Amino acid sequence: MLYEPALSLGIIGLNEPKSFDVHFRNEKVQKVRIDLQAPDLESQATTLNPGCTHVFTFSFTPAKSEVWRREIQVRLDGVLQLKPIDVIATIYNQKHYLMDVHMQIVTFIDMGNFYMGQRKVLDYKLLNDTAQAKKFKISIVQGSHNNGGK
Repeated sequence: MLYEPALSLGIIGLNEPKSFDVHFRNEKVQKVRIDLQAPDLESQATTLNPGCTHVFTFSFTPAKSEVWRREIQVRLDGVLQLKPIDVIATIYNQKHYLMDVHMQIVTFIDMGNFYMGQRKVLDYKLLNDTAQAKKFKISIVQGSHNNGGK
């Protein structure tokens, strides 16, 4: 019976559903019953004919930031195998922040009052607190506000 003894799922965002596949190939001359069990994952089983392959798909949604590691126990015809499948992922709470010059998180930008022809510069930093590159877009809307002549 052939299967990968280790899987790395890379970086997964917190609360983002994730699925992964485990492949098996039966190289024996008789059919084999495969049972897979792991904490926090749904148990799965099948019977695999000689020379055939089967793909098990597992799904989970990480609930906390951590190095997520699970061992999937493999039973072939009821016999626990010495090599479990080691699955590992890094769960990361991915966030993006707009920061002011004092490195305080900004959720609203108040431009204050300014007049036609007046120059105003506001400095902010976009912080990507993730392990992956992210694209972003900034839109600046120009216009005027009239408070009714008051």
